[in-house]
Amino acid sequence: MCALCGVFGVDGHWTAGAPADGQSIDASARRAARRALIEAANRLLAGARLKLRDWGGDAYVLSSPTGATVVIENLGELWPAVERLSGRRADPLGDGLGDAGA
Repeated sequence: MCALCGVFGVDGHWTAGAPADGQSIDASARRAARRALIEAANRLLAGARLKLRDWGGDAYVLSSPTGATVVIENLGELWPAVERLSGRRADPLGDGLGDAGA
């Protein structure tokens, strides 16, 4: 299955957050929360010179400075994708991705 077909069938992932007490989250609050997550991820990814961006509100695109890209469905797939694009082990809880050893 191609990445595009997979995006259309994606259910929510725990990294996207959940409404409290069964309440719904309006679309603008969801977009704002998604932007905040992307900004936080990009601060972590800066050391590895990678950039995460939204793709239609349903997926993410991780890009390298050379133009290589990986489409991921949720933030649970981010660190394996970082390792594929950077060629290095990614430890988001370490001293920084720019200093991660192989």
